[in-house]
Amino acid sequence: MKKACSCLLVLSTAFLAGAVWGDTLDVARFPHCVTIQFSGYASETPLEHFPVLVKLAEGQPVGFSYAACAADSFRFTDVDGNVLPHDVEAWDPEGTSLVWVSVPQLVRTGAIFFRYGATASDLPANTPTEVWSRADYVGVWHMAEASGAVADAAGNGLAATPKGKAVECGAVEGPIGKGRRTATADALGYLSIPNYDKHALGGTFTMSAWIKADAVGVYPRIFSRKTDYWRDNGWEIEMSNNSATEFTARAAGNGAQVSGRLPDVTADWRLVTLAYDG
Repeated sequence: MKKACSCLLVLSTAFLAGAVWGDTLDVARFPHCVTIQFSGYASETPLEHFPVLVKLAEGQPVGFSYAACAADSFRFTDVDGNVLPHDVEAWDPEGTSLVWVSVPQLVRTGAIFFRYGATASDLPANTPTEVWSRADYVGVWHMAEASGAVADAAGNGLAATPKGKAVECGAVEGPIGKGRRTATADALGYLSIPNYDKHALGGTFTMSAWIKADAVGVYPRIFSRKTDYWRDNGWEIEMSNNSATEFTARAAGNGAQVSGRLPDVTADWRLVTLAYDG
């Protein structure tokens, strides 16, 4: 299933539970090791190549210390010692760091290992974009930049460029890392993603975004792949006119495929996920 994801992407967050210190497969290279288990995942269905969000802070996981871990001194491995690709969304030695890790098979009884404290020259290679390419993501936008273009973490070159009032708007605090303000009360803006054809996702895909609004005006779009709302050349999700709780998803043409209600998007951040299957 292809996925086009926007704005503080997270499909699931595994809980960091039962972290313990233990020996690593190569103690000389990685003097510290923490076991990360996934007791927070309740389903019996394994998820393949699943991007898991790991939050690091002083003492979280238990025993972790920034003093022993620089941004380039760690790797994640599976139980067999195979290196798992990771993507650092944010690194903050004074607070919380956000690292996405590709777990080959996410199950409730599974575990991976966070190994750190090595020198950079000792580390095996890491390719951040593999976190997303292994799971068939078309685009991922963390919104971590303070201003300017928003990078595509999936590595497909789909950087999002501010347009309209969004050019003057900067980063804001989000529920996971940063977000990006795109408009003000008196002027509209948006983030423009290039390569229209790249978002021809076929008959099965998902799109996720964290959203929050100061106010909702005339039919603002959460995500749009249309030149006009009535065209038959794409799809979009929009908030209903001046409503902070109603949304519509449109496919080809102007007809609504799905309409429904969300919790109030002006009251707090909301995770919106569209799953399309044919």
